Amino acid sequence: MTGAIVALALAVPALVGLVRLRRRYLAVRVAGPSMEPTLRHGDLVLVRRVALDEVPRHRLVVVRRPPPWQDLHGWADGRRVPEQAGRRSDGAAVEDPWIIKRAVAVPGDRLPSELAAYRAQLGGRVPAGCLAVLGDNRAASVDSRRFGYVQEESVLGVVVGNLFPRRAAAARRAGRVVPHI
Repeated sequence: MTGAIVALALAVPALVGLVRLRRRYLAVRVAGPSMEPTLRHGDLVLVRRVALDEVPRHRLVVVRRPPPWQDLHGWADGRRVPEQAGRRSDGAAVEDPWIIKRAVAVPGDRLPSELAAYRAQLGGRVPAGCLAVLGDNRAASVDSRRFGYVQEESVLGVVVGNLFPRRAAAARRAGRVVPHI
């Protein structure tokens, strides 16, 4: 009986530690070519959950995918335009709710030159509670050029490392589909 109590006394702190770790970190699978060459489809990245004010400029971030109907017309002079009632997606298949992009501007920053063409909608500075994000592979990325700013409640965290990039690359070369997490 004493051995079971000792084992339980050791297991409980370990379990609590794992739960705390899971609340702070998670793994996310990269889907698509928008972050190439930095990240490739199938790579598994470690993400640390953070609030918007903890996101450094130029870091990779994981944010909630905007709804398909959200676009630059939802912004006017750097302010979010109220949603139109009744707007819904076209019924397409539900996609992964998270996307990985680079935070190119944080609250208070001037809009970067890559977004200069969108100043009429986005304004000259990133408003409080928002991020401007871009994919590293601009030609294959849906980002702030398409949907405007990412709002604070849509930020999951920052990428802190690429886990098993060789394993994902080997799976791609072998033609295997790498599942999403």
